[in-house]
Amino acid sequence: MTSGALPAPAPRFSSPHDQARIMALAIHASAPHSDMSQAARAEIQALRLAAGILDLQHTASPQIRDLPSVQAMIRAATALFDELGFIEEGEPERAMSS
Repeated sequence: MTSGALPAPAPRFSSPHDQARIMALAIHASAPHSDMSQAARAEIQALRLAAGILDLQHTASPQIRDLPSVQAMIRAATALFDELGFIEEGEPERAMSS
């Protein structure tokens, strides 16, 4: 037993994107690649890339976020999550307006 230490609180996901990123990282770290189909590995790689692109909304400067190419990547990443079922109907789009 620990000396009065409380268990860590369960992680809170601020969006389906965060949940998908954590899921993709967990699967990537825990499952041997030989046990997964090529399609599953490709889907996980696409989710990881899309999650990284969506992180630009919060980490990049406004000058970078507002570039047309970055906005296009953000829209594409959002569409990927939507296509794979990670965006629930009625959820507001997370992409920042330019």
